[in-house]
Amino acid sequence: PHDSKPPSRKVFDCERRLLNTANAVTIVTESWARQLQIMFGNDDKISVISNGYDPVELADIRADSFHNPSILYSGQFYPPKRAVDPLLNGLRQVSINRPDLKWVFNYFGPDSVYVSKAAAESGLGDRVVVHGVVSRTSSLMACRGSKLAVVISSVNENASLSEMGIVTGKIYEAIGLRTPYIAIGPRGSDLHSLCDSVGGGFVRTGADSDGIAECVSRTLDGLAPAWSNADVCAWTNVVHRLSDVLESAVL
Repeated sequence: PHDSKPPSRKVFDCERRLLNTANAVTIVTESWARQLQIMFGNDDKISVISNGYDPVELADIRADSFHNPSILYSGQFYPPKRAVDPLLNGLRQVSINRPDLKWVFNYFGPDSVYVSKAAAESGLGDRVVVHGVVSRTSSLMACRGSKLAVVISSVNENASLSEMGIVTGKIYEAIGLRTPYIAIGPRGSDLHSLCDSVGGGFVRTGADSDGIAECVSRTLDGLAPAWSNADVCAWTNVVHRLSDVLESAVL
């Protein structure tokens, strides 16, 4: 979805042939379902089955211990569309406006050089710890032990339908572990819709550095929003929707 190039004619024809011959089609977000419908039709075949979290897996995850309250980003960046700059701009405001708050930004993922360079350029080098690539278990432990998880789908304000449909899997880890979060994405995106429905965190756009700073400060002050419907994202509930699609496809 971060690639601006359209698919080749060969890929397009292959996908159209598969959709035309399938009994049912599933996709993970409403925006991507609309995109398929615009490109290929087959409206009556397409069902949205979201991603989710495994409550059995997460039940055994213990919290990592951090010396200072942790703000966490785990995963990849795809600059310029999925970039760290909006977050660092917000964190810089927090360091200036709320010097009383103790915190550190922990990054887990393959883009260590990119994050370290951006942190140094923003003047936050002493507040950022880059851990590199770690095991999934270590990443989940860090999420459970953090005060705030950050998830970014796209920093663009005027996003394509492809970008509007990005709901990165990391948001489900935060939801499953009940870790407060900031979800940064285009206004009206599927990511924002999900977070509005489950509660537990904040939604902001990439241009809203002031809002990001406010969310960080409020969370560190213990004022994160309450959870409202997080269980809807558990695989044990998502699977019922998939079961319905499978049954309708074979009848």
